Amino acid sequence: MTTTDPTSGPHTDVAAYALGLLEEPDRSTFERHLADCPSCAAEHAEMSGMRSLLTGISPAAVADPVEAPPPRPAHALRPRWWRRDGLAGVAAAVALLIIGFLIGSWAVGGNEVHGDNVHRPAGELLLYGERRSATDAVTGVTGIVGLEDRGFGTHVALELRGVSGPERCRLVAVSRTGAEETVVSWAVPERGYGVPSGPEPLVIHGGTAFARPDIARFEVNADGRGTILTIPV
Repeated sequence: MTTTDPTSGPHTDVAAYALGLLEEPDRSTFERHLADCPSCAAEHAEMSGMRSLLTGISPAAVADPVEAPPPRPAHALRPRWWRRDGLAGVAAAVALLIIGFLIGSWAVGGNEVHGDNVHRPAGELLLYGERRSATDAVTGVTGIVGLEDRGFGTHVALELRGVSGPERCRLVAVSRTGAEETVVSWAVPERGYGVPSGPEPLVIHGGTAFARPDIARFEVNADGRGTILTIPV
């Protein structure tokens, strides 16, 4: 993982990679970085699907929507020196378009921004909140929780992979005294989450009355199978 400059390098390439703007060898370099960087992986998961929202929008159109220059070959538009600085500018412009789209979506229909399994508050909490993760060696289920103290107790977000459907599951908070509260529950569709038939993870959020210091662990329970993942905190 490259960390020589915190203001540049692979950490800044998440948007460009998600939008399919990186070229070789930058794309291969970022993919190696993504495998070892949980922060970039979580951000990339949150941005999945945004490329489809921008189909047909070229970097030239983003930069100058009023008077775009005639189409030119990709190699003429993207000399090597442009890849870093140019992509950063395009990513910033695209981000403004995405923000406008999301604001409109939230005003009309709530928090959902990608399909039925990604919510903006959940994605933000997984990026910026306290994070804990675990993988169950038996079931193969992998999960990440994001946590933050709130007046009502604790706000909790979950990213879950490796669950096939159909199935009904719930995330349970277990206190240090052994008390339990259901944070959120959901139905797993037949395609599943984070599996070959459904590669997108489940990203969801909820809350518990337990204060953060009182929580010992989280359990993902599936009807008929019991606990399929435990995440100590």
